[in-house]
Amino acid sequence: RNTGGSTGAQVEIEGILSGGGADETSRVVFDYVPGHSERQGGLFFTRDPRTGHLSLRARGYSAP
Repeated sequence: RNTGGSTGAQVEIEGILSGGGADETSRVVFDYVPGHSERQGGLFFTRDPRTGHLSLRARGYSAP
């Protein structure tokens, strides 16, 4: 969700699943996220994320 007024391009989101073994990392990149909009995507893990701790963060973006 982009609650700001500026557009972001190549927005990279990272998810880290920890607990129950080795940590797993998954990433998704959104090509274009206009201001005041919402985009949906998916992260894939080998384990069920409900069985561990899932942390999400934005890693970066570029200005279009």
